[in-house]
Amino acid sequence: MMNAEPREIERKQNIKYYKQTTYERDNKYNKFYKSKEWNKVRQLAIVRDHALCKDCLDKNTITPYNTVHHIKPIKEDWSKRLELKYKFKRWNKKRNKI
Repeated sequence: MMNAEPREIERKQNIKYYKQTTYERDNKYNKFYKSKEWNKVRQLAIVRDHALCKDCLDKNTITPYNTVHHIKPIKEDWSKRLELKYKFKRWNKKRNKI
């Protein structure tokens, strides 16, 4: 078996470091997104909007969505993280356009 090239080893180390530091830095948010409270509000938002992408509906297109977003990121306003009226849905391909 051949040894990995030094660049590949460095790349893997950088990825590992990034994942560790990101998790440590965002631990509060990671825990929130795995919580029962978030899953409950997320499901309520899905039911409320019949699992349809809001942006697509505004353009008279019906597209199921798979992602629930906060209107204002929770890092900016933690207090609204569980308020249903501050949730909207988007089709996953639109996520990068937010």
